[in-house]
Amino acid sequence: MSGVDDPVPAPGGRVPRVMHAGLAGIALAVLAAKLDLDRRLNVNWDEFNYLGLVHAHLRDALTRPLQVFHVHLFGWLGTIGPTEVDQVLAARLVGFVCLVGLAVAVFVVSDRLVGRSGAWLSVVAALTFSLVLRHGGSFRSDTSICLLFMVAVALLIRCSCRRSAAVAGVAMGLAFMLSIKVVIYAPALAAILLIRWNAEGRSIKHLRRALVFAAAGSASALMLYAFHRATLAPATEGTGFRIVGVAWQHMILP
Repeated sequence: MSGVDDPVPAPGGRVPRVMHAGLAGIALAVLAAKLDLDRRLNVNWDEFNYLGLVHAHLRDALTRPLQVFHVHLFGWLGTIGPTEVDQVLAARLVGFVCLVGLAVAVFVVSDRLVGRSGAWLSVVAALTFSLVLRHGGSFRSDTSICLLFMVAVALLIRCSCRRSAAVAGVAMGLAFMLSIKVVIYAPALAAILLIRWNAEGRSIKHLRRALVFAAAGSASALMLYAFHRATLAPATEGTGFRIVGVAWQHMILP
């Protein structure tokens, strides 16, 4: 098997290019509207809280070891604009770029599974979902971890080499450091690995890829955690466990 699988041809013969162009135009129009909407929506309290963690890190006052790795990626916000609102709007531009990347990843995955027409429909459906339209570019972890998840899925579905599995694992390791909500994606990843293993005749080669993916994800998460922990101010005993407990109660348990 080659390093990259060929996409599944669209069922029912050749689909007119005008349909693809029309769907692509809709996707671009939605993205343009979303970019304008991000400038107009009120800043939510959780975006201010997310920004406050960045400023706490800049003051060397941050003690949280989990779900705050974004402070290393957005430290530059402290130099933007005269107010915190300007900083959130600048961060939303990064969120918009993540949303564009997410749309590309959705297209790549869908093109492999359902063909070109289904891929364009999937992108339009994803971008026009109400919660995506309103919160897809907000300054919070959801869009970024969703992007990293879809990148991992694209690599696992379309590529067959161990290097792509390692990159997918690193993407999930970074996603875990951004938010432990990424564990919600674990069943989907397990199903994808199982389906690929079955499709490839339950080969030892695919089992090795799965092990590389798991090892790369675990190792990258541990290394990023160690790096982040080394930059924190002294914390009280058990801070990390309390954060995990609160996240479990509010995001996973009913």
